[in-house]
Amino acid sequence: MIRALVVLVALIAGWVGALWFLIAPDFNHWPLREMAALHALPPVGLWTAWQFWRRWRIGKAAALAADREAALSKENEAQIAAARCAHAEEMARRQFGCDCRAVALAQVVVPDGLENSPVPEGDGVYWSQIQPDSPDEDLAVSAADFLGAGVDEALRGVYAYCPAAATFPIYIVPPPDTVGEQAVAAVRQIQRKLFIELDIDLETPTEYGRVLFLRSRDGAGNSVIELFENNPELPGAVVLAFDSPWLRAALQGEEEERPERPRNGSPSQGVFAVFVTNPRLPEMLSELPVQQGGFDVMTPYWEKGAAVAARSAFLAGLSQSLRESLIAMPALARIHRTVSSTFAGKAERPMEFARALGGIIEQAQINAGLVDVPFVAAVDNIPEERESAAPACGWLVHNAGDVDVCGKRLAGISVAMAKRGYDLDPIESATNVVIQLGDLGEARSVAMLAIAAARAADTSEPVLCAEFSGRDDVSLYFACPMN
Repeated sequence: MIRALVVLVALIAGWVGALWFLIAPDFNHWPLREMAALHALPPVGLWTAWQFWRRWRIGKAAALAADREAALSKENEAQIAAARCAHAEEMARRQFGCDCRAVALAQVVVPDGLENSPVPEGDGVYWSQIQPDSPDEDLAVSAADFLGAGVDEALRGVYAYCPAAATFPIYIVPPPDTVGEQAVAAVRQIQRKLFIELDIDLETPTEYGRVLFLRSRDGAGNSVIELFENNPELPGAVVLAFDSPWLRAALQGEEEERPERPRNGSPSQGVFAVFVTNPRLPEMLSELPVQQGGFDVMTPYWEKGAAVAARSAFLAGLSQSLRESLIAMPALARIHRTVSSTFAGKAERPMEFARALGGIIEQAQINAGLVDVPFVAAVDNIPEERESAAPACGWLVHNAGDVDVCGKRLAGISVAMAKRGYDLDPIESATNVVIQLGDLGEARSVAMLAIAAARAADTSEPVLCAEFSGRDDVSLYFACPMN
C-alpha cells in the first residue's frame, strides 16, 4: 500500500513538473476545474491502470500457482491411491493361504521310549505307528514299494473322512531313491483300488488318478499354497509324502545314523497325506448349478451341456451328497505363506540369532494376518506402526534337532517369540520332530505341516512351524485355526 502511494505521488509530481516546465500551457484563460482535472487525471489514470494491471498479474500468477498445486495434489493423490492399491494387493498376496481339512500320518516308526503321541486325536486326523521287523533279505526293495501299504493306509484315512477328496489330484513327494514314473504308477494304482473299494458316490464319470509331483519350495507351506496360486480353479488336492530312511539304513546294515544325515534323528519312516483346499472352495461350490445330473431322456441336450459346462472341471463328478459333505466339513487350519532366511553363522551368536529370528517371526505374523500393517503414504512422513503383540501361539512344531544343536536354536526361538509377545514354553508346548519322529527323509516338511494343522485344530490357537535345513537355513510359517 505504501509503495502504491509513493508511486502515485511520484507520478503526480512528475506530471505537474512536466506540465509547468515542459509543456507550459497558458493557464490564464483556463477554468479552475479544467486546470485541476488536467493536473490530476493523467497521473491518477495512469496509476489506476498500473494498479489494475498489477492486480491482474498477481491474480494470474495465483491462478497458475493454484492450478499447479491442484495438479500436483491430484498427481500425489493418484500416486497415493496407486500405492494404497499396491499395498492392498501385496498384503492380499502375502496373506493368501490354503485350508487344510484332513491329515493322515501312517506307519510312522516312533523312537523307543516315546510315551505320548506327537499328533493329537481329533476329527480329520489319522495316526498309526509301527515297529518294523528286523531287516532281512526280503527288504531288498525300493522305499516306494516298501511303503505301499502305508500309502494305502494314509489315502484310505483321508478318503474315509472326506470321500470327495478322492476326485482331486494327488501331488506326491517320493523317496529320493525311487524312479519317479514308478512312484506315480504305484500311487495311481492304489488310488484307483481305493476308489472302487470305498465305493465313492459320483454323479457323473470323472477323471481320477491324476498323480503329479509337488514342486519343492522353501517349506511345505509355500509348496501347497503355490498349487492354488498357479491354478486358481483348483478346488483341492491331496499332498502325499513318503520316505523310509529306516529301510535304507536297514539295507545297509547300519544301526547308527548315516553320516550324511547326522542331525535329523534316528532313521525312521512314514507316509503323510494332507488334504488341502482352495480358500474359495465354499464360493466355488455355491456357484455350481443346483440341478445335478439325473437328467431324464426328455431333457434337451443343450440344458445338459449348459449345466455341465458351468461346473468346475474338478467338481463335475461330485454328487449332491459329496458336495454337501464337503461344504459341511470344517477346516483344521489355514496354512499361511512361509518366510525363509539364511543365518550365515548367526546361530553361533545367540543374541544376533534371536534378533534375526524375531524379524522372520514378524514377517510370518504379517503373512498370517496376526499383525496389522496399515498403509502409510510416504508423503505423510509418519513412521509405520505395528502391533507388538499378537494372539497367543498355542504350539510350536520344529526340527531343531537333538541335544547337540537344539539348545541354541530353541533359546533363539524362545527369545524371539517372547519379544513378539508370545509366552510359549518351547519344550513342553512343542513337537520336536527329530526327537519324537526321527529322520523322515524327504517326507519331513509335509509331516511337519500335518502336525502343525492338527495342533492348530486341537489348541484353537495359531501354531508356529519352524523348519531348519542344514546349519544356517530356517523356514517359518503359521497354521491358524478356522474358528
